[in-house]
Amino acid sequence: MNKYVAFLRGINSGKNPSTKMGDIKALFKQIGFEKVDSVLASGNIIFESDEDNLKEKIDSEFEKEFGFNPNSVIRSEQEITDIINKNLFPKDLTKSQKTNVSFLLEDKAYSFSVPFEQGCYKILEINNKSIFSIVDIDNGSTLDLMKFLDDEFGKDLTTRTFGTVGKVYKKMTQT
Repeated sequence: MNKYVAFLRGINSGKNPSTKMGDIKALFKQIGFEKVDSVLASGNIIFESDEDNLKEKIDSEFEKEFGFNPNSVIRSEQEITDIINKNLFPKDLTKSQKTNVSFLLEDKAYSFSVPFEQGCYKILEINNKSIFSIVDIDNGSTLDLMKFLDDEFGKDLTTRTFGTVGKVYKKMTQT
């Protein structure tokens, strides 16, 4: 069995109906995935499967069950491990600087050079369908970054703090 995490977009963010993680876990088990677990209440589901077309199955069944498409982004345990091991973020951040990883469905062209800084955010690197960024919340908000990324890449991405990715990694590698 292969271990994956599904990052579901728009879970309990205010845009979509509230969705309990227990209900989402039950759906993943109903689909046939094994060792299903969640991390936080923001749509991070760890599971095992040897199936193909994971995204299509998850998005289709999720929409049938909950009435909206979570536009899931799937990453393998190795991909999450690589992100954690790479840790591009500087050690000397202030308390107002928040680190993020945005997960793209696929590699896409973009119209700016990296590193890129605008307003309250800085994009440090883009590689392996991942965008690494820092937001200074004393000078703006994560929503500023999210709007920029949506405008540049479309809705085929979802963002998590690096801390959340670390929690996903810890849970994925515990068992």
